[in-house]
Amino acid sequence: MDTSEILIGREKSIEILNASRERLKKKKGTVIFISGETGFGKTTLMRYFEKDTQLNDKALVSMSACQAPVGNFMVGALQPLGPFIRLLEELKNSEKVLTPQKKLAFNIGITLLTSVPYVGDVIDAANKISKDVQSYKSEKDKYKDKKEIIDGKEQIHITFYKRLEQWCNKSPLILILDDMHWCDAESTLLLEQLAQNISKLPILIVVAYRKSIAEEMLSPILSVLREFKQETASYVHIDITTFNKAELHAMCAKMLPNYISNEEFERTLFDKTNGIPSVLAEYLKYFQKVTPFLPDGSINNEFKRGELLPSSVHAAFSKLIESLNEEEITLLSLCAAEGAESSAFIISKLLNIDVVSSIRKIKRVQAKTGVIRSLGPHERYGVKTTLFEFTQTLYRDYFEKSLEYEEKTAIHTQILAVLNEQIKDMDETERARVTPYLAAHATGAGELQQAQQFVMDIAKNTQQFAMPSMSSYALQQFDSITHALNAPLSPEMAISRARAGAELKNSFPEYDVKEIVQLAKKDTGESNTDHSTNSSTDSDEQYDVSQNNVIEDILHTVLEADTVAIQREMLAASDNLLYQEAIKIGTDFLSTYAGSISKNDESIISILIARLSITIGDTESALFFIKEVKNLLAKNPDTLITCLYHNAKASLHLSEQDFNSAWRELQKAANESSHLGFEYQLLTISNISILLAKGNKPSDAVKYRKAAKSLAKALKLQGFLEHLKKFS
Repeated sequence: MDTSEILIGREKSIEILNASRERLKKKKGTVIFISGETGFGKTTLMRYFEKDTQLNDKALVSMSACQAPVGNFMVGALQPLGPFIRLLEELKNSEKVLTPQKKLAFNIGITLLTSVPYVGDVIDAANKISKDVQSYKSEKDKYKDKKEIIDGKEQIHITFYKRLEQWCNKSPLILILDDMHWCDAESTLLLEQLAQNISKLPILIVVAYRKSIAEEMLSPILSVLREFKQETASYVHIDITTFNKAELHAMCAKMLPNYISNEEFERTLFDKTNGIPSVLAEYLKYFQKVTPFLPDGSINNEFKRGELLPSSVHAAFSKLIESLNEEEITLLSLCAAEGAESSAFIISKLLNIDVVSSIRKIKRVQAKTGVIRSLGPHERYGVKTTLFEFTQTLYRDYFEKSLEYEEKTAIHTQILAVLNEQIKDMDETERARVTPYLAAHATGAGELQQAQQFVMDIAKNTQQFAMPSMSSYALQQFDSITHALNAPLSPEMAISRARAGAELKNSFPEYDVKEIVQLAKKDTGESNTDHSTNSSTDSDEQYDVSQNNVIEDILHTVLEADTVAIQREMLAASDNLLYQEAIKIGTDFLSTYAGSISKNDESIISILIARLSITIGDTESALFFIKEVKNLLAKNPDTLITCLYHNAKASLHLSEQDFNSAWRELQKAANESSHLGFEYQLLTISNISILLAKGNKPSDAVKYRKAAKSLAKALKLQGFLEHLKKFS
């Protein structure tokens, strides 16, 4: 539907939006929640309001939508503050057409938000920063609520809120958020913070969502809806409904040229469409081309017999696109497979043509059918590229469903390959923005182990930026993928999962995922009672204690980790040349306790595993555990662990015959050992002697070997050198 159709049956909604805009002029904010199902006209209503505001109001206005799922993967739920960052991108794209006053307000706001961790990395700073803006950036925060701080870091939605508050106090804002049923947890936390203080903020927020999807997916938006369900001047709810018969008549008169009112036609159309505006529009577009009327306005016999009436909205739509050739249908199917938004960048790669040619192909189909439209240039996958979207959800559904399973899998595989190549030269922040798409297309391609790794990367990254709710959701997705794989985790992945879960619990002990889920179920009217009719005796499945999270939590709490005993077990096994068993002892332990024990204890066990892995020639595993130690050191610097880390890294380089790199690591280790006890100097000197012997410098090796023997004798560690040979 085009924006003019919004006037049909939506007059009251427009009045509410306009009234809230007038309140904004008095520096009184409002949050408007718009509920409606697919095709009811939520987006059209908001686009109409956005366009009207741009033309007739001084306030800055921006509209964006949450990222819809790619296939069955919830991309939007794993994009921190995704819809709010998109709002800023939309404003940035419209910067050239802003009035001087609005451009100044935009530059102030964009500069403020550049100072937000993570967000600042994905927003271009304004070219010119005024003195008052600089004073904002240097101003110390006045908020002292402990819940805003996690692991010494301010939660990202709190920081974003503060900057947004400063911005709207300079210039009123109108933020329009569509498809919020797909939103991420951080966005709802920010929305909640804004809503709680809306009465003193000159900001109008319009939030659209589909209630059925929100309840089915237990979307984070439910918590906001629950808290602000009471209708007040500041909190307004609009329920978009289907058209009644009078509104259907008005639609017919608007879309059908020279329409003469026909009760039988309208009754049939109402029964077929249930008054859903977008479905009604598709049927009327069909009847624009295939008229059911005689010259006097009565309906013809073909319509009466049902021969002219499409069986479904998809059937009506398929009639309208009969003019498309196979190449054009393939093009639209590729666009649908990429997601709710498709990019010229990806389409050009899939078609193996240049970007300009791909844009021209899409625009030809756009002009021919109107089923797809350009969204202009946006940042996506680390490049600036033109994005396209289908003008109706049903259009995308139609072309996506036209693909067979093998075709979808092949397309996702191609996109995954393109994105894997794309991220090779990206920095950490750029990669973090692309990772949800990587996970989605890996899932669509059936590459679940890759998807598993990408989701784990998201969990770790969001913890780093103090986003516990997002990290928790990522870990839930990780567990779902693990269940789908139906295979045991690798030791490395099991350790990563254990550490991520423990660190989440440690950094945010009040955070209880189960409680949040139960609250969401309560809000949607779901019972907590298990309605399963199958008893345990009727099931063919064997019980699996490891699958019971409650039991695992109890065991984890009751059983204390004895790291010293584990180290002794590992060394005893290695003394008996049982290297694989020693590694298993260490990895099994870390799979349970990573993140729960001290970082130093975890580092020592990881270094032991790395050294043992080098001994059996498993350099890939050794590299993983050495990297783990590096990450632990970044969080908890320690001279002793740093010394052991450099020694272990030197051993890895030595196993690869990279003597120069090994020498550099041992020089670093020697520097660290000078501040430690003699046993660490002994370890470093011994490794230097091994390096020199293997590097064809026997005379130098003998010198260091003698020094190591003398030091070992003084420390009464004569067996140390023989023990070290087993690892070299």
